[in-house]
Amino acid sequence: MGLTAYLWSAVPFVAMITVECTHVGLSVISKAALTRGMSNFVPVVYSNALGTLILLPYFIFFRSLS
Repeated sequence: MGLTAYLWSAVPFVAMITVECTHVGLSVISKAALTRGMSNFVPVVYSNALGTLILLPYFIFFRSLS
């Protein structure tokens, strides 16, 4: 088993660690912002807007293929 195969087998683990660290970081930032008086609806609106911006190009591209 070569080095390349070993690195590819570690990709899911590294991806999951990255996702968890990002989730914890966003939770800490959100808690700090909400404690200082930000509305509860702002994170919801931002996350929905970001999800729309990320998924919209894929929808447009794959919709035009069918």
